[in-house]
Amino acid sequence: LIQQLYNTVDLIFVGRLLGTDAAAAVGAGSLLITLVLGFFTGMSVGVSVSVSHAYGAGNQKELHDLIHCAAGLALAASALLILFGIFLTPAVLRLMNTPDEIIGQTAAYMGIIYAGLCVTAAYNALAAVLRALGDGRSPLYFLIISAVINAVLDVLFIVKFHMGVEGCAYATVIAQGISALLCLIYIILKFDILKLQKADFRFDPAMIKRLLSIGVPMGLKFSIT
Repeated sequence: LIQQLYNTVDLIFVGRLLGTDAAAAVGAGSLLITLVLGFFTGMSVGVSVSVSHAYGAGNQKELHDLIHCAAGLALAASALLILFGIFLTPAVLRLMNTPDEIIGQTAAYMGIIYAGLCVTAAYNALAAVLRALGDGRSPLYFLIISAVINAVLDVLFIVKFHMGVEGCAYATVIAQGISALLCLIYIILKFDILKLQKADFRFDPAMIKRLLSIGVPMGLKFSIT
């Protein structure tokens, strides 16, 4: 719900400060944002299930490997969606019958949002791990903090810097990046086994299959819903 509020807040400020065309441009991109957020949310549920199994069984090696494999998978998934956003968003917007007069603003807004998908994926993956270990409050608090920051940055970028709909998009990406960073710092400080190192980012085919077998159906379910 709070993640969905990012786009809602953007829409409110754009409508109040930039007018109906700008609001229509942001609104036209909201469905695509919902689709992507739904997929990442579902994938994070799949990560939580696998990680919680390993944690409950007390299998530290499997827990460590699953978490780092999930981190690499999240980065790969976000890279694919970034490419989709860059090359296919204008065509998808036309298929959705987006009016010609706003399609440029919508594409500009969505391009920035898609470019920042790596931080969206990072937050969802890190929050999923924390929830799997029994800490559901911390990622929620971090998300609430970032939602407030998003609203403040919306006003700053639109009113002070006159950045238009692109300013709203930058505000959203920065706020999501802050929530991911807070999760990462919290994990580093509290859970030694979850500390990420460059050498740990590897793709184990068996673990990837295990994560995807739960994550992809859940991701599709959330997106379709």
